Amino acid sequence: MDTRIMFAGEGHGAVAALKSLQKKYARVEIISHDQEVLSLRREGDLILNAFSQGQSGYVVLAGYKKLIPPHELKMRVFINTHPSLLPAYRGFHSVVWAMLNMEKELGFTIHLVNEFLDDGDILHQYKINYNGQTSKEIMDAFDAFAEAELGSIVHEYISGNIQPVKQDKSKATWVGKRNLGDCIIDFSWECERLQMLFKALVKPYPLPRIVVGGKPYEVVASKIITDKHYFTHVGRVLNIDAEGVWIKTKDGFLTVTLLADPENGTVIPAAAVLKLGMRLV
Repeated sequence: MDTRIMFAGEGHGAVAALKSLQKKYARVEIISHDQEVLSLRREGDLILNAFSQGQSGYVVLAGYKKLIPPHELKMRVFINTHPSLLPAYRGFHSVVWAMLNMEKELGFTIHLVNEFLDDGDILHQYKINYNGQTSKEIMDAFDAFAEAELGSIVHEYISGNIQPVKQDKSKATWVGKRNLGDCIIDFSWECERLQMLFKALVKPYPLPRIVVGGKPYEVVASKIITDKHYFTHVGRVLNIDAEGVWIKTKDGFLTVTLLADPENGTVIPAAAVLKLGMRLV
């Protein structure tokens, strides 16, 4: 068994993955621009600039954003980590999209890489039930699993003890990368989905936002009211009282008490920005 493995990736998931691989392999060949990842380099590990510089025939990816070119796929076996229960939610920001779709079960997949997006055969899946966790709590659970188990799963696959399972493309769904514009609250959503938005968009990620006069504000403190389901203007400020600024949603209200300027982090009362009768779209 080769005691070397190659690794490429960025972010918190990459940190967890590299720590796990270092438990099983005496030498890891690392490709990363993430300083926290690079700080984990041991004396026997190597920092590389390209896959072609590596000696290992296997590469593990975590938080790696690019598709692997066909000529690289012919040279080595690539193994990827993906935060969804593939074949569902192939693509970017899969946890948030799964949450916004109110999935009752979430998961993390270790799979082989082919020329298509998150399409390769599955080696292992880790599943959790959704019980009100935030996206940060879910990602922490996935990182803990990866740090504890990824190295052993990769080692078992390379040893021939894990048989890959082909994905069922008929069950595949695809999702795209989210940006700050996707954090703007859509008041035409049902309260249930808005509640999930506030579970998904938590620190250290951008918070849900509203836009007033072309300027975005993060919603720091708020509450969703679900027992006022009646027809009137959606996205309009209809009341301001001691409970906050009341903004009508499709089937209730969002009451906002505190906002933050994302440029400087200054927290201000919502009533200092939002006025009675104002329309938010």
